[in-house]
Amino acid sequence: MYYIYILKMLNDPLVHLLHSIIVGLLLYIVFRYIMSFTEHSSRVSSIIIAAFFLVYLILFYEIKDIIKGRSNLLKN
Repeated sequence: MYYIYILKMLNDPLVHLLHSIIVGLLLYIVFRYIMSFTEHSSRVSSIIIAAFFLVYLILFYEIKDIIKGRSNLLKN
């Protein structure tokens, strides 16, 4: 029962946004302090990669829901 609730929660777009923010912050730390990029290039690179990651997550789960007929994206 809780397993189904957790799966529904993981498909929430806000959870995808949170995951992409975490990925962006981790990438910034890696780029800035481990790979020694400049501040500007590490900031821009991590934001761009996190944005693509967010688009990927949302599109992947929406396409999966569209195929199953459960998507709210096209019902308006």
